[in-house]
Amino acid sequence: MIMPNWQRPLALSVLPLWLSACAFNGPAPQLADASLDRQPFPAIALGAETAPPTIMPEVAVTQPPIVWESLRERMSLEHHLSNRAVKAEIRWLQRNRDYFVRLAPRFSRYQAYIQQAVAERGMPAEIALLPLVESALNPYAMSPDGAHGLWQFMPATGKRFGLQRDWWQDSRRDPVLATKAALDYLAYLHRRFGDWMLAVAAYNTGEGNLQKALKRAQRQNGHPVRDFFALRLPRETRSYVPRLLAVSAVVANPGKFGITLPEVRDRIPFRTVYLQDQYDLSVAAKSLDLDPSEVRSWNPALKQWATPPAGAKRTHALNVPVHLAKHAQAALEAVPPTERLQWHRVTVRRGDTLSGIARRYGTSVATVRSTNNLRSDLIRVNSVLRVPAGGHAFVAAADESRTHTYRVRAGDSLWRIGRKFGVNHKAIMRLNGIGPRDVLRIGQRILVPFEGTGAAGLQAGG
Repeated sequence: MIMPNWQRPLALSVLPLWLSACAFNGPAPQLADASLDRQPFPAIALGAETAPPTIMPEVAVTQPPIVWESLRERMSLEHHLSNRAVKAEIRWLQRNRDYFVRLAPRFSRYQAYIQQAVAERGMPAEIALLPLVESALNPYAMSPDGAHGLWQFMPATGKRFGLQRDWWQDSRRDPVLATKAALDYLAYLHRRFGDWMLAVAAYNTGEGNLQKALKRAQRQNGHPVRDFFALRLPRETRSYVPRLLAVSAVVANPGKFGITLPEVRDRIPFRTVYLQDQYDLSVAAKSLDLDPSEVRSWNPALKQWATPPAGAKRTHALNVPVHLAKHAQAALEAVPPTERLQWHRVTVRRGDTLSGIARRYGTSVATVRSTNNLRSDLIRVNSVLRVPAGGHAFVAAADESRTHTYRVRAGDSLWRIGRKFGVNHKAIMRLNGIGPRDVLRIGQRILVPFEGTGAAGLQAGG
């Protein structure tokens, strides 16, 4: 089941519920994301040259095509423009004509990659617009029930399709891994139900619910029914599929509906490198000549101050701006292994526990155990442990001018913390990527938005 939610820190009016999936009936998510709005997108340098004094012929720089052009060429679904539900969704888009334009930064960052992944599988191009319906292309989107990412995976479905969710990362927020998982799931649903509209409906409502609807329709009609519009489905799903068809129809012919699409080039602005060791994000950023916040913005799945542990049998993918693609791998590998993580030397004192030390330095017990080759949680007084120092560095780097850093205490809850700072607890959840079922740890550091940010969070999440 895939359910959306949103956050937007800019002072835009709250839109009516248009982006919805599954059973979320709150106000529509806002359309900008702080991590995307705060920093410019990396430009691909075309190598400006200084003209010599002699007359030189002009060299035309060939720009990649517009992303919508390649999408239109591969569209294959019927958009059902005469259907009442599809018409209603198109009318919403016509009333909100700037909707696509306001999403231009996100289209520039993710759309070309998603379209390429869909095309490589031979799927209808319309499938590449599903993240727009699911999350408005926000990798940090989170539903009240715990769905995350561009494709709004619930934890169980994400795990089923190989998305890791642990202390270090939530791969549901990774644009590359989540796209692969979503297309795997959709391919499976298409094989099961034999129709793309039914596959999209099952992606939203769940394959079990769709199967029940098909059996119910067959009993009532005396023969198999494969028409999506003839099925009795939840309200969310009855809007979800027409919403995709409406978006597809507008992209196919925006002029027909009086809507302008943003000029987004059909080029992927990032590349993926593979790490065989764990890196402190500040160290990785320095080796790439980037700000740590930019490294995190290209890697929304990361939850901590460092990449997940890696090794010869387990690499970790790191996304980098495309202009760094040629030398990023070499630059990261050039960092001496002893300098890839920053360390504290901690002398164990009487009363110390491994969990207490891990909390004190913002890391996990598993990390302390693995870096010190400990077979259990037992530690000896006066022994010396190596503890990653990045936990505090991560919090400091992530702490923006509009946030507080707060250390969780005994008896705290998100609601109590929000009340203490005068902000909505859902804004805290979105800012920290905390799900409704996640447990706060004593000593855990979280970011709390100032009251102004909290108000925006309240608008976005209800």
